[in-house]
Amino acid sequence: MAAPITHLFFADKFCDKYHEIDRFQFFVWNCLSDIRYIDQTVERAMFHVKNMTIHEVLEEKLDFRKGVKFHSFVDENRGIFCRRYVYDQMFDENMVRSLKFLEDDVLYWRLFFWHDFISFLSEYDFPVYDIEWKSLKKWKNVLSDYFSVQPCNDSRGEFLKWIGFTEDICIKIEGGIEELRWKSLHKINDMIVFLESLIE
Repeated sequence: MAAPITHLFFADKFCDKYHEIDRFQFFVWNCLSDIRYIDQTVERAMFHVKNMTIHEVLEEKLDFRKGVKFHSFVDENRGIFCRRYVYDQMFDENMVRSLKFLEDDVLYWRLFFWHDFISFLSEYDFPVYDIEWKSLKKWKNVLSDYFSVQPCNDSRGEFLKWIGFTEDICIKIEGGIEELRWKSLHKINDMIVFLESLIE
């Protein structure tokens, strides 16, 4: 699974290719898919579909559903790449988490719509009635805070705590990010090229 900024990076690439999509609505629903991190009553299967293809994303008539389906597409194909080329070098689960958040760190500066998107996200009313409004509001606030600055120890730590990680795990993830920064950046670039090739 990818972390939020990585999801938006690939959503942006997808919209660059398919201009007819309502971009921010697509982005918002792409982000909604992981709301289960702050609301455990939401099952993963509600917003994650296996074996999703680009063709199936494009066949979806509603842009917000395209966003949900594209989220599944990115999660699954990033996972395929990492299992083939990266995870054999990871010695524990926290290093796997560290890689996800290093990707967010690397990709944040490649996107330039943060202010406009955060404004849209704060005002957007999700037409979803089987998720509690307080959960939607909380998830929007958590994401807005995370997207508002380049990821760093403090902002990342706050986000990780919001989604349920302990202080000890946050410290291990941060240490893993610094370790991976020096030896895995080329793998992140390879992953980006791999996923971009699937969007074409």
